[in-house]
Amino acid sequence: MSGKSWMLLAFVVIIVLIAVVMNLQPESTDNPPAETQTEAN
Repeated sequence: MSGKSWMLLAFVVIIVLIAVVMNLQPESTDNPPAETQTEAN
């Protein structure tokens, strides 16, 4: 495999890991729905 193939593979793995972490920890984000709706109203 060439260097570009390994770079692409690593890039895809990083994106997948980030997506999994965000899906497993939705409450860790700084966007509480209750406060957001209160400020909007």
